[in-house]
Amino acid sequence: MARQHPDSSTLNTLAGSILVAAGLFLLFGHLVGAASQWNRLLQTMGEGFGVLSSVILASSFQRQPILHDLLRLFWPLFPVFAGSVLLHSAAQQPCAARTSVRVRGEA
Repeated sequence: MARQHPDSSTLNTLAGSILVAAGLFLLFGHLVGAASQWNRLLQTMGEGFGVLSSVILASSFQRQPILHDLLRLFWPLFPVFAGSVLLHSAAQQPCAARTSVRVRGEA
């Protein structure tokens, strides 16, 4: 028996699946961490000063750190996007194994 080498669509599917799975795993981990931090922040704000602490917190927001934090939170979307592109390209390529198989009795 001759050894069969995987074609590019198989490798794209494998790499795309790994990237999507790893990216989603990291993304959900980051989202859980961010949700717990917001929960702690809201609990401490509710106990203390009430409206005054909310106004102080809202006035202390600066644009650059918020964008940096959002990028740090959502960076796992980049491997998810790359994996989706690989999976899409693998789905568009005809599989050599499917096209070369002949049913017995056909010419």
